[in-house]
Amino acid sequence: MIVSTLDRILHVVAMQRRVSAADLAGHHREFAHARQEVMYLARRLTALSLPQIARRLHRDHTTVLFAVRAVEKRMRNSPQLAAEVDAMAAAVRGMPAVGVPGLASPQITAWRVSVATNPFDAISPIELRTLAAAYLDACPLQETI
Repeated sequence: MIVSTLDRILHVVAMQRRVSAADLAGHHREFAHARQEVMYLARRLTALSLPQIARRLHRDHTTVLFAVRAVEKRMRNSPQLAAEVDAMAAAVRGMPAVGVPGLASPQITAWRVSVATNPFDAISPIELRTLAAAYLDACPLQETI
């Protein structure tokens, strides 16, 4: 299954903000800031034009331009938001372009656990085994005397 970068952005922002991707593409005002973050990341991480991003999100290109500027302004005023958006961008870059349904890379799995309210609800047993194996590969056990 090929996953587009915009789909990955929607997925990451939805996970971080604990909303559905459908909410981000919808028209409810309560999701406006998260939706603007999607538009900002799409502009920064893809080669898509403003009209292309707007079409995918059922908006006008001027809305995307406004969103990019609004997020930039909020990030200048909030180091915490800037760090969160940077983390989401890193997560998007770290996600595999070719996805296996229901299974993410160890980095994304670890990130999902770190932002989850209940880490055991965030991942499947298969993902937990994959994460543990990746951790053990990265941090070999040392013998103790």
